Amino acid sequence: RWIGTWGGGLVKFDGINWTIYDINNSPLPYDIIYEVVIDRESRKWIATQGGGIAVFDDTSWVVYDTSNSGILHNTIYSIAIDSSENKWIGTWGSGAVKFDGTNWINYSTHNTIIPNVKVCEIFIDDKGVKWIGSAAGLLSFNDSLWTLYDETNSPLGRWAVYSIAPDKDDNLWIGYKFDGVAKFDGESWEYFSYENSDLPSNVVYSVAIDSLNNLWVATNGSGIAKYDGNAWTVYNKSNSELTDDYTFWITVDKYGNKWIGTLKGGLSIFNENGIHLTQIVH
Repeated sequence: RWIGTWGGGLVKFDGINWTIYDINNSPLPYDIIYEVVIDRESRKWIATQGGGIAVFDDTSWVVYDTSNSGILHNTIYSIAIDSSENKWIGTWGSGAVKFDGTNWINYSTHNTIIPNVKVCEIFIDDKGVKWIGSAAGLLSFNDSLWTLYDETNSPLGRWAVYSIAPDKDDNLWIGYKFDGVAKFDGESWEYFSYENSDLPSNVVYSVAIDSLNNLWVATNGSGIAKYDGNAWTVYNKSNSELTDDYTFWITVDKYGNKWIGTLKGGLSIFNENGIHLTQIVH
C-alpha cells in the first residue's frame, strides 16, 4: 500500500513494515500529498501540494514542475492514467493537463469550457471518457467533445466536485464538497443530502464502491457512511473504532478492507468481516 499524508510525506506499507519517504530522506519535493497512482511499470506518480509531480520507480526519482515541464501550476490534486498510459493531471490553478510521456497539453478556461482552473478530481471510465471534477462543477471529455453539467442539466450545478467513483451498474457517484452525493446513470440523476436522506453530512470529500456495490462516503466531521441502495449506515467515533470523524479519503481494496484517511486520527482500516492485513502483503 502506498499512502500519501498531509505533511508526513509518502508512506509504503507492506502489511508488516512501514517505510517513509519525505523531503528529508528523498527527492520528494513536498510532504503534503493528495494522490498516488501506479502505472503499468509500477512507477508511483505522486501529486503534491506546491511541488508538482514526483515519479518514483522504487529506485530513482523524477520531479515534474513548472520549471521543467508543461505543468503551469505546482499544486496537483489528482492524477489518472488512461488505457494508453497517458497521464491526466488535475491542478489547483491551471486546469487539467495531459502528458503522453513527451508532450504536455493544457486544458483550462482559455481553451475549453472548464468553468474553473481548480481541478479537484479526474476519473477515466471504461470507455475512455475523462470525468473532471472542478471547483465549479462536473465535466466530461471524450477526447473531442466537452460537456459541462451545470444548473441546466444536473441537480447541483456548478458546485465543487471532490470525488468520482463508478459502481457495477455503470452509474457514477459524485461527491460534492458541500452538497452531498449524486448518482448519474448518463441520463438521469439521483441526489442524496443531509436534508433528504440519512447521509450524516453534506460535506463529502471522498466516495468509493465495494465489491457488493455498496457506496462508501467519507465526510468531514461525521465519520463514514455506507449506502446499500436502500439504507444508510453511519460509522463514527461514538459507535465504532474509527479514530476521527473528520475523514478525507476512503478506498476499498480487493479484500474488502476500507482504508480511511482522517484529519488527526491517522489511518483507519475497516472490514465488516474482520481485517486480515497479512493478506495485503505483496
